[in-house]
Amino acid sequence: MEIFIPNQPDFFFGDFAEPLPNGYILTGLGKMPEFAYFESTPPIMPQPPLLGGVRRLEQDGQTIFGAYGHLDSQPYDGENKDRGYFIFDTRTGTVMNFKSIEELNAAAGHSVHLVDSQLFRSQDPGRIRLRRIENAILFGPPVVVTLIFFFFVLRRRFKKKRGAFNQ
Repeated sequence: MEIFIPNQPDFFFGDFAEPLPNGYILTGLGKMPEFAYFESTPPIMPQPPLLGGVRRLEQDGQTIFGAYGHLDSQPYDGENKDRGYFIFDTRTGTVMNFKSIEELNAAAGHSVHLVDSQLFRSQDPGRIRLRRIENAILFGPPVVVTLIFFFFVLRRRFKKKRGAFNQ
């Protein structure tokens, strides 16, 4: 599926590309998910002015709440921790930065539940439908073949038992 459909995750290396509202895409490498970033697909949309890589995020309608995994102004020390927080409005392309999770929760008006960037899944109905189709393609044929195999094995086994009773 990743060959024919744009913004598909890369199963071999774990790279991800999840669509966000208003033409933005969360893009990242499987080896370094804390360096994920937002791409803008329409050329008229501005690239969001983030302070670093997106480590964790939550989508709430048109708004993205997130945590930085590293800051561009500081060298990366290899620790997997939050280094600041942000709210990204996909309608306007603006970013508000915060120092603590408490400030982010206060600005959001509720407690945010951030998910690691490589585990984030888009809430777009088209994307949800595409994931269901992919799962049916990946898991459907093996399940059908397994059921057919068991049918033939059980059928053959019962034929042998019937033959033994008739003798």
